[in-house]
Amino acid sequence: MTGGWIRTVAEMTRWRVARFPPCLRRDAAGSPSRGLNGYDSITNTSVPTGLNTMTTVMTDMLSKQLTWVEKIVETTLFKSRWLLAPLYIGLMLCLVMLMIKFIQEFLHIVPHILEISGLDLILQILALVDVVLVANLLLMIIFSGYENFVSKIDMVEGHVDRPEWMGKIDYSGLKLKVIGSVVAISYIELLRAFMRVNDLSDRVLYWLVGIHMAFIVSGVLFALMDKLGHRAVPHAEHDE
Repeated sequence: MTGGWIRTVAEMTRWRVARFPPCLRRDAAGSPSRGLNGYDSITNTSVPTGLNTMTTVMTDMLSKQLTWVEKIVETTLFKSRWLLAPLYIGLMLCLVMLMIKFIQEFLHIVPHILEISGLDLILQILALVDVVLVANLLLMIIFSGYENFVSKIDMVEGHVDRPEWMGKIDYSGLKLKVIGSVVAISYIELLRAFMRVNDLSDRVLYWLVGIHMAFIVSGVLFALMDKLGHRAVPHAEHDE
């Protein structure tokens, strides 16, 4: 694209200068040009050799300037990915808040462990599981999103505790993991509702089941679209 602009400007320059009176045209030595030393394919007229030299110099100057501007723009756009880093740090702080909430709920259960019924204990444990699932979802988004959109985490390369899925989940896989986690969280909420079904109206239960089914259908559609997309890529490469 840069080369096209350069050629366009150079051709416009030749066309404008070619319309000058012969007395104003000068060759490379600086003397007025009397002969027809070149040919302009744009205006179908003869162009002095000095004009061709000037056009070449201008083309080189424009090429260097446009290349410099293009390099600055592309470098700025590439480095703009670091604007996402504070967002992932914010998600990390959300993990801290979830940890505080988990500890609060856990400490609320422990003093009454001998007093509460088994059903209430299960409900409170399911609430803790819900918090853990959300925390796992956040951790997955932080790691996969950072490596896909910001930078590779090379400092823990080869570490014994490095998760196997880290660095292997692309954007499509991340979407499937997220929708799978959302379905799991919805299932926990639905299970908690069924554990206290006598306290809820039929309308609320219908809505809970409908929302859960909507999440399941969305997950299936996401998986189908991802499969069709991966199937279309090899066909396109084969056609090429």
